[in-house]
Amino acid sequence: MALPQSFLEKQKSKLLADKLKIEQDLARFTVRDGDTFKVVWNEKGAGDEDNADESRDYSDAVALERTLSSERSGIIEALKLIDDGTYGRCAMCGSDIAEQRLEVRPMATLCVACRERQERT
Repeated sequence: MALPQSFLEKQKSKLLADKLKIEQDLARFTVRDGDTFKVVWNEKGAGDEDNADESRDYSDAVALERTLSSERSGIIEALKLIDDGTYGRCAMCGSDIAEQRLEVRPMATLCVACRERQERT
C-alpha cells in the first residue's frame, strides 16, 4: 500500500524542519566541515580546574554531537527514501510501516514487528 502524497509531503516538511533545527543546534558548539560537524575545544584557562572543565565540556559536546549527527543522518536517509518512493517500507521484511509509527518516528525504517525482533536479539 502506497502512502498518500499528502502524508509524504507532511513528513518531508517535518523532516526538513527537524534537520534544520539539528543543524542550528550543532552550529552552536561545532564547526561544519563539509557534511560533518567537528566539536570546538574551548579554552577556559591554564589552571587545573579550568583544564578539568574544558575536558568535561569537550567530552559532553562530543557525545551530543554524535547523537545529533546520528539523528541528522537518519533524517537525510528518510528524505532519500521519500524521494525514491520507498519511504514507509520495512528495511527487514519489506512490509508497510504504519502511518502512526511514521508520524511518531518519521525516520523509522523498521515495522513494529521487526523492531521488536531486533530488540530481542
